[in-house]
Amino acid sequence: MLQVHLPSHEPHTLIPVRALQRALERQNVRTITSPLHSPLCRALAKLAGYLRLRRTPNRRLWTLDRRPKKEAVFFHLNHPWLNALYPYCLTHPCVTYSFDCWPLHYENWARFFTKNGVRTALISASQSAHEMARRCKATQFHWLPEAVDPSEYSCDFPLVNRPIDVLELGRRFEHYHQLITPGLQKSRLVHIYPKQNRSLVFDSNRAVQTAFGHSKICICFPQNITHPDRAGPVETATLRYFEAMAAKCLLLGHCPKELEQLFAYNPVIEANLDNPLNQLLETLLPHLARYQPFIDRNHRRLLEVGTVDRQAAEIVSTLRSIEARQTM
Repeated sequence: MLQVHLPSHEPHTLIPVRALQRALERQNVRTITSPLHSPLCRALAKLAGYLRLRRTPNRRLWTLDRRPKKEAVFFHLNHPWLNALYPYCLTHPCVTYSFDCWPLHYENWARFFTKNGVRTALISASQSAHEMARRCKATQFHWLPEAVDPSEYSCDFPLVNRPIDVLELGRRFEHYHQLITPGLQKSRLVHIYPKQNRSLVFDSNRAVQTAFGHSKICICFPQNITHPDRAGPVETATLRYFEAMAAKCLLLGHCPKELEQLFAYNPVIEANLDNPLNQLLETLLPHLARYQPFIDRNHRRLLEVGTVDRQAAEIVSTLRSIEARQTM
């Protein structure tokens, strides 16, 4: 088994990619760097795609020794880059994991899976995995939620003594943000948020991890609420939920159904959208000690179901299963 590191990951997606890569290495899956880091190899892959040199589930591609390889290859892929799996897609069974499979790009994703003959595809959004299974009959699709490496987050700072009262990172639910911000400022509470939606607040991932560990409440809404033009009806739990629980923050916002399914209960305090400021100032912040058992429960459950080591174990099981079928 091997995993291939691709050159296509943006800085904000590279962090969980690297965390999963390290977890797979702890499972004795070796990592190699894709030759597509080279412009020449990318050009050759594009030419191969143009010439339709691909291995599909129904047709064995010609190879020099005419024997397909038994070793399964894993790719962490977040864009439907059609030529991303070269040259391994020619001779190896391929497995992919993606956490940016949104309805706007379903056609491109379906084309990618079909043309590359992907054996198994893992997708972080359960609704997207279901839709891809409907579109691509030759590929097996499975839901694999996002996850976090808890060891990278500090959770020892007592909640009531943390210096950041409310933390908003990444995608903002603009309506909610505008309702709470003036009141938090008036109350002289520490409210950290991007000055522009999706802009960076901190200059390093280490600073982000520290901020979680210094925050009392973390605001989390799924993308179908914050950016329905992109997510459409797909409601999924993104990395922020898992980061907040790893740092023992109190999660406030909305719990995606699949997160409740994963945890077997709702780990999020549902936001009062009618009077959100009152919920923060009267119900939550003055009484945080009441929520410590709930926060501790979330952290314990995260260690059971929401870590990159759990992700890696499932991926390794998939790779082994494919390799076993190759020998039959």
